[in-house]
Amino acid sequence: MVLVKALEARKRLEERERKRQEVRAEKMASKERRMEQRRIELELVRELRKPVEDMEISGEKKFYLSLKCTFVIGAL
Repeated sequence: MVLVKALEARKRLEERERKRQEVRAEKMASKERRMEQRRIELELVRELRKPVEDMEISGEKKFYLSLKCTFVIGAL
């Protein structure tokens, strides 16, 4: 009888330890997912902050735009 109780206690202890390890593993996986999501978000923000070549106005284009604006304003 004592042997059976000892085996049951050992089995409960092993079950608790297994559950504890599962919880730790889930926490680590969750933390890694959050870190990966954060990394992706930061990368996206960096890409959005970069100027797009099509949207940039080069020096020659600025000159033509200023002439056009001067001509339109002068016509008024």
